[in-house]
Amino acid sequence: MINILEKLLSQENKVLEHWTQRKKRLDQCQQFVLFERSAKQAIEWIHDTGELYLSTHTTVGQNKEETETLLSEHNEFKGTAKETRERVKLLIQLADSLVEKGHAHASAIKQWVAAVDNRYKDFSSRMDKYRSQLEGSLGIKAEGESRQDLSIDRNSDPLLETKLKEAANKELKELNEEKRKSARRKEFIMAELLQTERTYVKDLETCIKSFLHEMNSSATVPSPIQSKEEVIFGNMEEIYEFHNSVFLKELEKYETMPEDVGHCFVTWAQKFDMYVKYCKNKPESNSMLVQHGGSFFEELQKKHKVEHPIAAYLIKPVQRITKYQLLLKDLQSCCEEGQGEIKDGLEVMLNVPKKANDAMHLSLLDGCDVSLDKLGEVILQDTFHVWDPKQIIRKGRERHIFLFELYLLFSKEVKDSSGKAKYLYKNKLMTSELGVTEHIEGDECKFAVWTGRAPISDYRIVLKVSAPYQTL
Repeated sequence: MINILEKLLSQENKVLEHWTQRKKRLDQCQQFVLFERSAKQAIEWIHDTGELYLSTHTTVGQNKEETETLLSEHNEFKGTAKETRERVKLLIQLADSLVEKGHAHASAIKQWVAAVDNRYKDFSSRMDKYRSQLEGSLGIKAEGESRQDLSIDRNSDPLLETKLKEAANKELKELNEEKRKSARRKEFIMAELLQTERTYVKDLETCIKSFLHEMNSSATVPSPIQSKEEVIFGNMEEIYEFHNSVFLKELEKYETMPEDVGHCFVTWAQKFDMYVKYCKNKPESNSMLVQHGGSFFEELQKKHKVEHPIAAYLIKPVQRITKYQLLLKDLQSCCEEGQGEIKDGLEVMLNVPKKANDAMHLSLLDGCDVSLDKLGEVILQDTFHVWDPKQIIRKGRERHIFLFELYLLFSKEVKDSSGKAKYLYKNKLMTSELGVTEHIEGDECKFAVWTGRAPISDYRIVLKVSAPYQTL
């Protein structure tokens, strides 16, 4: 069965990789079609409207009044021509960006942008020349900046980015301003996800090489932590291997398709159970590190000139899960409802700390008559006030309750001589025999569970939660 699953996963990844490449090619084709259309519109405007104006305005007028009228017409037409200037600027910037990213149609894009650029420069030069003739006839000495205000300088205009944003809405009618902002935001979030993933992998590698491997080979390890690598570092090596060999490469496949990156988290959801194991071990790791590891690991940090102390590296896996959650939430806010699998990917990441927390609490359960591995996965666990009709003194008692698929299990929290908490098993109910009364005694924080045919008060267990939403 495992071999079949692995084979299916391998086939799915191959299909996904092929689909990714096809989608990237289709996206690039769409980009080129829009770019080509915009380039044609710019050239057509220059050829039709621009040339018509220049061909009908070749003289400076017979007198001052006529010249001033022609200059006024020129200034008015220049306002219209500036819109084309902004379109051309946008095209040039867009072309630079597409070519830099290795666009499949880079060669054709270069040819189009060269044609537009040359055509517009010729038009702009003739417009400036005609304006100079009019101003010269009137004895006006224009500043160089105003004389060449139709020219294009990619670097000199500090407001270029703002102007490009304004022009883009007119140029690319298929994508409204809001969608373009969302697309840029998605690209930014995806870039952050990839960059932080690479940094995370390097940090894990640093921790393993500078601290774990040194601890394995050092003769000066303090006796209380000798052979305690698994306690201090948990399964960090397993996490590193997964991210370095698999997950980083998988994420990179979605660099141009951020809305679909949730599929990556869903596909590898089972692998993230290794974080449950790591988080479950973390409290014991912290305790051992604080009590016995301080000076030894400080010396290793100095020896290898590591930027941060060991504790900062050991917390990285926990922080990484939180970072995934934040980035996926940001992506979800940029995506349309039902687009991609962002929601499902986020659900996977939100489930990791819950599973870890449930596993830590379950590990504290003592005296249960069913082995922990047979109880299955915890669906819910929390502390409730419980009124049991079988008790002689019917008062609410605090109980920690675990809900499994087959059992509802009651336990009592106690502390041992060292102050460490554990849960003493009290009793359990079979969920298949269980009935629930959602609200009782006019208190929305109280509900009851019972066995038998009817919820008779003498046979029901009343539970009270701290908030109405905290029910089983």
